[in-house]
Amino acid sequence: MKNFIWSGDVNLRKTVTVAWKAPPSPWIKINTYEAAKGNPGRACCDGLFMSPNMQFLGAFVANIGINCAFMAEIMAAIIAVEKTISENWLWIWLETDSKLLVHAYFDPL
Repeated sequence: MKNFIWSGDVNLRKTVTVAWKAPPSPWIKINTYEAAKGNPGRACCDGLFMSPNMQFLGAFVANIGINCAFMAEIMAAIIAVEKTISENWLWIWLETDSKLLVHAYFDPL
């Protein structure tokens, strides 16, 4: 199985379908998610680590206190990279839904 589809919404207001594609070997795929209730407000982030053969390699979740959504996005990326370093995973594929984070990475000034 190379892909999976998940449908659902914890609030039961609507159905959201999410498709996940496995990365090519030898990449480790990291999907990060972040949220802030208010700007600033209570913020958190999490991430999942999956292998090319869809083996679950780990996850993280972090409460980052009162912060803005962008700080949650930054912290998700930092924590994900720290985890890959500690596991000695050299080939990482980080996915985020934050265009601002991607822009900050590729054009920091």
